[in-house]
Amino acid sequence: AVALMQRAAHQTPLLRTRFQVLGAGTRALDGMPVDAVTSVTAAEMGLDLAAARSRRLRDEQVRSAALILTATREHRAILLSEVPDALRRTFTLLELADLVRLPSVRSAASPAQLVASAAAHRGDCTLQDPDIHDPVGGTLDRHRAVALQIDTAVAVVFRALAAACRHGTEGDDAGDRSAIRR
Repeated sequence: AVALMQRAAHQTPLLRTRFQVLGAGTRALDGMPVDAVTSVTAAEMGLDLAAARSRRLRDEQVRSAALILTATREHRAILLSEVPDALRRTFTLLELADLVRLPSVRSAASPAQLVASAAAHRGDCTLQDPDIHDPVGGTLDRHRAVALQIDTAVAVVFRALAAACRHGTEGDDAGDRSAIRR
């Protein structure tokens, strides 16, 4: 998911200079390589994960991030048990992709306002299951389906962030902060 977000940010000029996409896991062991089937799936999508290594999420990363995207509600709960004040900027990727479709969220004048509006409308998420289920240990087809689900959600979220950048100029420091996927 992180590689897909990094690619989306790099391919979007308005986001390339405003956002740094970092990846870290709630239970990750530092330095582990990507699962072989995940690597094959990524290669099919034009991504090279040969040098990618896992990193454990640190509280200071959470505190400094303007937006935190998790794969699952469980990851979000673990993160919030450690840094409760991150709630208003922490979403599952699918949850935020659903929320940015709301006109009141989509019309935000800046990325920071988009995040705040999404948090205010969290109860309006229409998804029964806003989790991305880990395909590790599954078939190649399962990995492909999850990769497509992630890629689609990333495109929706990053289009909304780019639109928010176009709507106005931010006066805060959110453009210098990170989007972290857990």
